[in-house]
Amino acid sequence: MKNNKFIILIILPIIFNNICFSQIIDSTNLPIIIINTHGQEIIDEPKITADMKIIYDENKTYFKLTDTCYNYIGEIGIELRGSTSMTLYPKKQYGVETRNISDEDSSVSLLGLPSESDWILNGPYGDKTLLRNVIIYKLSNEIGRYASRSKFCEVIINDDYKGVYVLLEKIKRDKNRVDIKKLEPQDSSGYKLTGGYIFKLDKTEGSETDGWYSNFVSEQPFNYSIYYQYHYPKQEDIIIQQKNYIQNFVCNFENGIFSNQINDSFSEFLDIIDISSFIDFVLLNEFTKNIDAYRLSTFLYKDRNDIDSLLCFGPIWDFNIAFGNCNYYQGWTTTDWQINFNNFESWEVFFPPFWYKKIFAYDYMKNKFSFRWNELRRGVIDTSYIFSYIDSVTFQYYDAIERNFQRWPILSQWVWPNYFVGNTYQEEINYLKNWISERINWIDNNMYTNPSYIAWATSDLISTTIYQNFITFSKNDIFLSQSNIDSIAFKSESDTLFIEDLGDSIRINLQIDGKYKFKGIGYRDNKIVEISPSYFITRNVGSKIENSVEQVKEFKLFQNYPNPFNPSTTIKFSLPEASIVKLSVYNILGEQVALLKNEQMNAGLHSIEFNASHLSSGIYFYRIESGIYIEVKKMICLR
Repeated sequence: MKNNKFIILIILPIIFNNICFSQIIDSTNLPIIIINTHGQEIIDEPKITADMKIIYDENKTYFKLTDTCYNYIGEIGIELRGSTSMTLYPKKQYGVETRNISDEDSSVSLLGLPSESDWILNGPYGDKTLLRNVIIYKLSNEIGRYASRSKFCEVIINDDYKGVYVLLEKIKRDKNRVDIKKLEPQDSSGYKLTGGYIFKLDKTEGSETDGWYSNFVSEQPFNYSIYYQYHYPKQEDIIIQQKNYIQNFVCNFENGIFSNQINDSFSEFLDIIDISSFIDFVLLNEFTKNIDAYRLSTFLYKDRNDIDSLLCFGPIWDFNIAFGNCNYYQGWTTTDWQINFNNFESWEVFFPPFWYKKIFAYDYMKNKFSFRWNELRRGVIDTSYIFSYIDSVTFQYYDAIERNFQRWPILSQWVWPNYFVGNTYQEEINYLKNWISERINWIDNNMYTNPSYIAWATSDLISTTIYQNFITFSKNDIFLSQSNIDSIAFKSESDTLFIEDLGDSIRINLQIDGKYKFKGIGYRDNKIVEISPSYFITRNVGSKIENSVEQVKEFKLFQNYPNPFNPSTTIKFSLPEASIVKLSVYNILGEQVALLKNEQMNAGLHSIEFNASHLSSGIYFYRIESGIYIEVKKMICLR
């Protein structure tokens, strides 16, 4: 009799758990992730080995616990993750590493996401909409800025239903995530040392903490030391030469901003940072009024120089207390720029670097920010578009959301750091929608209503060497279109480069051999609102003409600038020796329409501008005769 009682005591919990499952998940239209740790406790570090299976089939609509349509079945490593959430919330966040039978990390595709081995199970708790991270990551990807892709799911761990989770990609260097060059331990010098790197500003607990202190402190009155953390390569992999490189790179970047006049169009930071990534990073954080922006969960990266030498901002991360879901640092308000916030509490230890606010204050940056905002307002940052997405998710996953709040009955209860506490899930959604609408309206009303814009040519379009004292560029070689600009000037930081505006073109005069930088600058209301990339001209005449002959070994004829063109283009040719040169242009009927040169010319490289403003659109041929050399090439004029 005692033995029967003992058997019953063992069996009853199993039966009870199965009954709970049938009550909690009869069927669901979300993937089901089931994890079994075999009695082990999931801790902060290290990861423990567990089993995981994911019930999901893209061709099915609903899933049950008894289904065997596994998207994944196998071993994983799992640990707790997060900082505040780990101590405050009973619904935990997990880091998951997929592993093979040899207990090594193994890249797999989960729920249709690109293959990798590192994943995050994010369990929204303080964000009772369950949507804040998912919304902003979706918008970031849609504007062309990688953010972690996401999939909603329901999670069961050791027969305990944990609620609705979001499967996220961990921020990593990967061709499908942060797509930068892989750094190897042997990459200790030369161009291989220059990238790629990912580093961040973040809390030091709950993450890798190896890094370095900036030479500059945060903005007054706090003057707090800014600490950058290595993210890739990992702290156990990064070598001293790589540490020194990225530290020096960031130091030079900060020195350039600190020492230069911010309104100087030749400020070093303009050639160091990826300006468009800075604008998008700020825009996404300002749209959501993320009170952690610029100081926590802030990632930056740099690729190898031969791929991209600029400092890039992002990916964005951790927006659970954005979108008005915060009762401190005025996070609930829909007004003001978060980047200018400086009313931190005396207990605060995490501050933005000084340079975010300084860069954003630049009229040029404000104009680009306004232009980008107006552009996105016609697309993904449209209230109807965002609300439609919110409605589709809440409708599609209504049953799962209801189960989540049966497991975690926190509706109508305050959870740190909620500003608004709704009595129902729909009230939480209504608050989110109203907040988004009011925030968009405030930003709309605090922008340039009609920002300036110039479509500049890329810097590699105009980067050439000349073997004479001057060169002429058509302005169409430098910018293609412009709007809301009072004037455009072309300037150099060198005293020996002179730029003459000829109306449709500019003439650059160089007096001394060397490499020179110049830029186009757009003005509106006496302010610099647009700046071109840096263009470079190298003069290599030398003290004797023979120096230029050494540079030319063979006869060549080519069109260096736009083809098709409108209305001007530049024709170049190289002469290995002095000769009489005849350069002509013919139409498709063989009729000569222009004679560009017919004279004795020295050996070297020569540039001739051809202006077709008097000609109609069509195919033309440029022909050169020089001693024994004769060559004809085609070009197209599009008017």
